[in-house]
Amino acid sequence: EVVKVLGNIVNIDQMTKETQRLKTQTRTDSMTGLLNKNTFIADVASYLQEGEQTNFCMVFFDLDHFKQVNDRLGHLVGDTAIKEAAQKLQLNFANVDFVSRFGGDEFCIFVKNIPIETMQDKLEYLRQKMYAEYHKLDQTVKVTASIGAVYYHRPEKNVQMILDEADKAAYQAKCDGRNRVVFREIM
Repeated sequence: EVVKVLGNIVNIDQMTKETQRLKTQTRTDSMTGLLNKNTFIADVASYLQEGEQTNFCMVFFDLDHFKQVNDRLGHLVGDTAIKEAAQKLQLNFANVDFVSRFGGDEFCIFVKNIPIETMQDKLEYLRQKMYAEYHKLDQTVKVTASIGAVYYHRPEKNVQMILDEADKAAYQAKCDGRNRVVFREIM
């Protein structure tokens, strides 16, 4: 005769989905679904530590005139601009590449094992695709992208140094007049 039964009934499927949801939430940017900055840096560092990785490219860019979108058209339109830029990035890079939103209107992409000519063509195509116009009443803001890229022919393990080089290239693109790609090779 059974006097007492102790135990829990657990929905394993529901727990698995919740665990996956929380994992995704901690790894991604909530607005865009792209990797967040910390995850991006950790994933790139892990990849670079796996071996003598070469022929990779770090891309850093931000949207030109984004502040005007927020100031003149409002933050909801600014959010739309960020989301649309993220969608364009997702469409233009493979799921094996690391695509992230660093914050604000800044994005960073790490592309593995790509020929240099293909990378250069891809960046120019992306620059053209990033062009967008946003409107509200009688106001229009044109948004473009300043893109800095550093292509490594040799192994490099220091993620922060690679990021800094790509950031400098993006800054140079802004200084040179915006809406352009500055591409550097590291032999």
